[in-house]
Amino acid sequence: MSTCISKEIICAHCGAKQKIQAWPSATVLQNPELREQVLHETLFNWNCTKCGYQALIVYPFLYHDTEHRFMVALNPD
Repeated sequence: MSTCISKEIICAHCGAKQKIQAWPSATVLQNPELREQVLHETLFNWNCTKCGYQALIVYPFLYHDTEHRFMVALNPD
């Protein structure tokens, strides 16, 4: 089951508050668009819409692709 949450973050460069979508868990059958982001390692990339600052927002994540019998668990701690 895919889970998407909305979180507010503050840009480290300009201080702007913005909401991001975070995916604590993703199932490819429910959200096939996430597969490409996982494969290209772009799911955790973030760009500030105010100043253009780029950052990596890493959080615990579980990815499940039943068709390819593939699962990834990420725990950045």
